[in-house]
Amino acid sequence: MLRKQNYLGIVFLTSLFFQTLAQAQFYTGPIAASMGGAGRAGNSPSESAFLNPASLAELKNYYGSVSMNWGDHPIDGSTSEFAGLLADGTPDKSFPGQFSYVQKRVALPNGFATTQQDFQLAMAFAPSDSFGYGLAIHRVMYQDNSSHFYNQNNINIGTLFAPMKKLAFAFVAYDVFGGDDSVPQAYQTIPTLALGGSFKYEASFMFSCDFVRPDKFNDGNRINTQLGLETYFRHDFAVRAGWQWREVGFEEKLFSLGLGYRGPRLSFDYSYQKDVLAGSGFRQYVDLWLHF
Repeated sequence: MLRKQNYLGIVFLTSLFFQTLAQAQFYTGPIAASMGGAGRAGNSPSESAFLNPASLAELKNYYGSVSMNWGDHPIDGSTSEFAGLLADGTPDKSFPGQFSYVQKRVALPNGFATTQQDFQLAMAFAPSDSFGYGLAIHRVMYQDNSSHFYNQNNINIGTLFAPMKKLAFAFVAYDVFGGDDSVPQAYQTIPTLALGGSFKYEASFMFSCDFVRPDKFNDGNRINTQLGLETYFRHDFAVRAGWQWREVGFEEKLFSLGLGYRGPRLSFDYSYQKDVLAGSGFRQYVDLWLHF
């Protein structure tokens, strides 16, 4: 019995460690979540700077969105997130930019809880029609239920290359400066690298594939593989499906489904994600965004 209790304690602490580190890198909205987390080489304006700041170069209008997700997992515990952003990509601007705010709350089964806040300012530049790069500056703040408070500053850098309209590639480096040594290791941001690709078939299908690798605390050069498919049965209605295999931290195999509506000014997205390996872990995502 003692050994079992010790094992569960280690599981909970290690889960907090990896979950905190992973979330410091980026926020996943319902569009990317429904496609297995993929989207760095072809994502919606409502989530662009969260995954790859270079994708802001594709913006052509003003955007504003709010999104949230919630879920429960036998190891990761109960989590909820809220995100809001404002973006300006109008053609008369020197470069498109976006400001976003994310708040995440985690309550582990052992009673430990944390609150994370992330303020981010992102901008992008497009020297040509086929290439763009972007920079995101963000400040991450943590607070646990023991009233400890920590904050860090870092940057994300991304590139987007589209040799043709149907094909695009992306490379993103998150938290390139690493973690602050004055902050406990469980809360430190870590450098993370990601490669992404997308392919559009006709006007109705898009395939996305991303590979994500934390550059620290990574045993055996493991990566997280993310695959997604998006199809438009109509010009304004999308159905999405995705698969994600997480090797970093506790192994998870996540299957997701989602849908989206694109109106003239108002759009909506929803996603449901389930951990098929654990059997009981789930998460739901929803957003609402304006473009004008």
